[in-house]
This record gives sequence, structure tokens and C-alpha cells, in this order.
Amino acid sequence: MELLHRVLLIDDDETTNLVNKRNILHANLSTHVDAVTSGQDALDYFHRIENITLPLDLILLDIQMPEMNGFEFLEIYKNLNPKYKAKHIFGLTSSASFYDLVKIKTYVDITDHIYKPFTTMDYVSLVKKYF
Repeated sequence: MELLHRVLLIDDDETTNLVNKRNILHANLSTHVDAVTSGQDALDYFHRIENITLPLDLILLDIQMPEMNGFEFLEIYKNLNPKYKAKHIFGLTSSASFYDLVKIKTYVDITDHIYKPFTTMDYVSLVKKYF
């Protein structure tokens, strides 16, 4: 299992971002975790980190957000320069919406989904399985 260099949380709920970031850091499997609160903030983030050398290993993307939801973000993301792309994207969902889970599987950029908020052990399992 490798140490992740950079993780990006995209969730409109700041409390969820805080809890998830704490759980990620507590796992001691990631060196840097950033959090933004919208799809547009995430797109802006890619421009801000243009000269950062740490690769983006993982994006945890809330599917249901106002203004730009996770699916709308993914439509723009798929056309981004590959240097901005993460090794894996996981859809974050707080509901068991069958529609969302089916739709997630139609996006080639999404590896899988994880329920939020997730625990430290959920994160460890994710890293062990996919990295």
C-alpha cells in the first residue's frame, strides 16, 4: 500500500469536509489533504496548484451539491489537461439513491463510491484496495 501524496475533498458541507479530512489524516496514509466546497472551487483549485509537484492521487467528490453537482463537475473534468487528473475519483454520497449509484458507474473517471461521512477505517480500506 502506497502513501498518497495529495487528496482533494469536494463537498459543499464544510463540516463533512472537516470530519473527512480529520479521518484521512488520522489514517497516516496521505501527506496532504485539501478541501473545497463546490465544483467551481475545485476547477479553480486546479489552476492554483498548476506548479505544485505533489501529484493528485485521489478526489472524493460529493455527488449532490448546489450550483454544480458532482456529475456536472465530471463533465468538465473529463476535458481537463491530464496533468490535473487524479489517479482515482470516488463519488461521495450520503444517500443510497439507486439513480445516483447507477449514474456514477457511467463515468469512466469515477472508480467507485463511498458513503459519507466515512470513518478512518473506511479510508484505510479504500487505500488498501485501490492503491
